[in-house]
Amino acid sequence: MAASLNPLRLTGASLPPNLLLAAKLSSTGILACGGTGILAGQNPALLAMALVSTLALLLNRWPRLSCLALGLAQLAGRLWIPGAILVLIALKPGFLFRRLPPVVLWGHLILQSVLLALGGARFTMLFFALTAVGLLFVDWPCQRLIVIYDGDCGFCRSAKKWVERLDLDRLFDWQAFQTGVAARFGIPQAAVEERVHLVTAGKIYSGFAAYKMMALLNPISYLAVVALLAALPQSLAMVRLALVGLLLLLFSPLFAPAGEAAYELVARRRHRLSAQPNCKVS
Repeated sequence: MAASLNPLRLTGASLPPNLLLAAKLSSTGILACGGTGILAGQNPALLAMALVSTLALLLNRWPRLSCLALGLAQLAGRLWIPGAILVLIALKPGFLFRRLPPVVLWGHLILQSVLLALGGARFTMLFFALTAVGLLFVDWPCQRLIVIYDGDCGFCRSAKKWVERLDLDRLFDWQAFQTGVAARFGIPQAAVEERVHLVTAGKIYSGFAAYKMMALLNPISYLAVVALLAALPQSLAMVRLALVGLLLLLFSPLFAPAGEAAYELVARRRHRLSAQPNCKVS
């Protein structure tokens, strides 16, 4: 499959999706907050190299060469030493594992949020760059994931359409539980009649957790957050910090009970939200 020119897509490139996404988040975050010129030392040639490399990454063209060129431009800008020190701080011993342990991942995210709270253009740029590092140590699916839902439910079909519109890489394969697909994964029939399920290589998620994982595995989620945070001027640094804190809370285990409660609330009223009176799962 040839790589798409769509910046919101990851498949078909010569880099793994999570690595390409990390490169895009880092480079576009720095560019959006006006940091490319700073990192390139205001040198016209280095600035041009950084801009062209960022554009190539966005368009999924020559990602390996683009990452190398962008890194060289930043190193030559002579502002790499503070960044390198912070990288050493962020890449704590837990980062030696191929798959990042959750406690290390959350510690990494909190550390970057603390740096963001310190303020200043450099810390803002480093927030985008170093936060993206965590993606390099997270398992990313290499094949389509099955989403089991109620094909007879109008509200469920509407939710499916909305998610599919944002699933530009077609990572999620929606299958109605009426086909008997749940039996292949040992999921009880009663469970799929009550809750949506997401089947991954190592785990099965249901309800709120399933939708949360679909959001976490969609590049649009990350790029939209970077665009929103980078668009805020430095005068609104506290607003940016508050948004980061809110996002961390929403996706953290602390919010899981509230998320599940909200999911169950909607699920119990699904018949009012759907034209189908026999809707069984939302």
